Amino acid sequence: MAGGLGRFKSILEEYGGLAAWTVGIGAAPFVAMFASLAPPWPIDIAPLTAVAQLAVLVLIYQLLNTSPKRVINRVVVSSFCGVFAIGLIYIAILLNFTYQPQDSARRQARGFACTQIAETQYPDKCPFLGWDELNEVEYKPARLWTEGSIIAVETTLLVIWTIAFMAITTLLGSFVIYQKRME
Repeated sequence: MAGGLGRFKSILEEYGGLAAWTVGIGAAPFVAMFASLAPPWPIDIAPLTAVAQLAVLVLIYQLLNTSPKRVINRVVVSSFCGVFAIGLIYIAILLNFTYQPQDSARRQARGFACTQIAETQYPDKCPFLGWDELNEVEYKPARLWTEGSIIAVETTLLVIWTIAFMAITTLLGSFVIYQKRME
């Protein structure tokens, strides 16, 4: 096909390849969610994360498509370091400030500031209260931790989760863009 239709067909083929690649990388948040690594809020974080990854992929393509190798190398190395550091921080917060009830597949956030009642009852343990204390309050975290601290933990985990997947997408997208250019 010559002219405009040929270019349009080429764009559609490129888009189809990009869509397949995006589905592959977009599957990572779903896998992490099923492995109980997702933050407790919002419940449907995986599709939102996949959209953020697509936006980052578009940005990476737009900004790095013609960048020299040294620029892409810097982006790859810095995003790799970012993934590593952010991953460690995320896991540390996830392990210390969430719990998974036995009757639920979803994690729940703990807080980092105890309520006055919990502070009085458990002065030596606050805010790192465990299963025994949760059991005593029928697994209602708002009875042990302030609502503000629970929301802050949920929000922090959401932000770190999103940044981690954006960094992973930056790492992989930069690598693929440069390798594709080398073909």
